[in-house]
Amino acid sequence: MPINAFFVQSAYLLTGETITSRGQIKPLCPFDLRKGKFGLGAWEVHGRYSFLNVGDNVFTDGYANPDLWSSQAYAIDTGVNWYWNQYVKIYFDWQHAVFGRPVYDGGDGLLHKTSDMLWVRFQLYF
Repeated sequence: MPINAFFVQSAYLLTGETITSRGQIKPLCPFDLRKGKFGLGAWEVHGRYSFLNVGDNVFTDGYANPDLWSSQAYAIDTGVNWYWNQYVKIYFDWQHAVFGRPVYDGGDGLLHKTSDMLWVRFQLYF
């Protein structure tokens, strides 16, 4: 079964931090609201475009129902990451996906050509 996929992404730290590895980011001014120690943490904007094409073999070989699913999709993700300190990160993200043919999402029982998702994730490094 032929599978083709790729993504392109970019991110930028608005608050001046330098990324030395793709692990933790240590904010220059960690989040702290106390007088004399005030800091808002590090802020990062990001975006990604991703594409997936599984090929129609997924349908002709009987792995999926072409009336409910698509063999092709692309998605655009964008958002803001907030690093309180080097151990706490909060993601605020939006994803817009477009499918090659309408798909069943299970929510309202209808087929949809697009989907939108807004999500927040809280991450602890330990």
